[in-house]
Formats: sequence, structure tokens, C-alpha cells
Amino acid sequence: MIGDTVITLDAINAHYGASHVLHDVDLVIKSGTCVSLLGRNGMGKTTTLKIIMGLLNPTSGTITRKGMRASRTEPHLIGKWGVGYVPEGREIFPNLSVHENLLVAARFRSGATRKWDLERVLTLFPKLTSRLSHLGAHLSGGEQQMLSIGRALMTNPDILLLDEVTEGLAPLIREEIWAVIEAIKVDGITIVVIDKDVSRLAAIADNHLIIVKGTIVFDGDSATLLANPKLLQRHLGV
Repeated sequence: MIGDTVITLDAINAHYGASHVLHDVDLVIKSGTCVSLLGRNGMGKTTTLKIIMGLLNPTSGTITRKGMRASRTEPHLIGKWGVGYVPEGREIFPNLSVHENLLVAARFRSGATRKWDLERVLTLFPKLTSRLSHLGAHLSGGEQQMLSIGRALMTNPDILLLDEVTEGLAPLIREEIWAVIEAIKVDGITIVVIDKDVSRLAAIADNHLIIVKGTIVFDGDSATLLANPKLLQRHLGV
């Protein structure tokens, strides 16, 4: 069920050195919704997630996360507030086993409305059950993505940030990942997702933002997005 606002970006500007990456970005995310960030590579989508997660501080503007207003906050504190992050490239621990990768992230937050533990994650990703003793470096790309999502869920998040969640995966694995995202949404977790599959995003996300050169040029629901083929072609090449 859609509830209160959990993330707000207000006039956010961000730089990498002298490069101005985000330009006065405004974003409002409601509890229980799925929001997609669309755009070609290098447009500022990943930067937006890093700003939310505290991995990059904005040059100006204000961020409100779950009622806490601050522009500069350490990522570990944001994680404690219930924000989980699945980065582009997965970034699992290659020299730890699957079991260790999951347990190192385990956290039951006070006030958490749901409980994600090892058993529940393995139920969601049964392929990982037979791989528990294997090192992260020895997993396939699809298994690593499952592990990355499972690790984020072990933090018991209320909000999950997913960056290029199906990139480079085989079609069957992509379908498994989309099914998992749908299950996570049904569970009530708020999701912000970056992916290139517009049709799948249109089916699952409640709202979509297209980012072009650090500026939001579209903000609307799936019906409005799909009714603008010229917009999709111009900014996404779809």
C-alpha cells in the first residue's frame, strides 16, 4: 500500500570534481512504491542512487530520508535507517563464501516491519542453497546478482536501491530477477531501480523518471510513459 513520503531530493546538485553531474534534481518517493530511473549511460542515474545512499555528498540541495533531513550522512547510518543498496557491478566479497557474504550483512533493525533472514533469502533464491560453501568469485554472473540482492535483503531494508539489476545477465536469469523484484515489492519494500528494460519496468514500477544530462525531463506513470514513443526514442533509443 502506498504510504508516506520516505525519500525526498530537493534541488540537488552534484559534482565529480569540476564536472556538474546533477542539476537541481527533485525527487519524491512514497512508501511501498517502485520508482524507475531511466536514461542513457552517463546521464546521472547511478549518481542519484549514490546521493540517496550517502556515497556521494551533494554540492547543494537537501535530502530527506524517512523524515530525517540532512545533505551529508554516512552510508552506514543510512543503512541502519533501513536503506539497502545493490550497486552496479554487484560488489560482493569475492574471497568470502556465499554463506559468509549473507551473514556479514545480517541485521535485524529495531522497528523493522518484516524479517529477512538466511532461510527466507534462500527460499527466494534457491539456487544459492547448493552454493553456500562456494566463494563469491566462483559464482556465475547471475548467481552473483542473486547474492548481491540477498545480501541487501539481509539488512532488513524498508527501501531497496537497485542499480542496473539485470545488466549482462542471460534472458532466463533476467526473468528470475524480475520475478524476485515483483515479490519484494509485494512484500512492501519501497524500490528504486535502474534498468534498461523499459517494458519490464513499465509493468512493475509505479512511476518513472527519465534523466538527461543530470536533469529530469520526464516524471510520470507507466501509461504516460508508454504513450510517448517519441520521448522514448529520443532519450532511450527504444
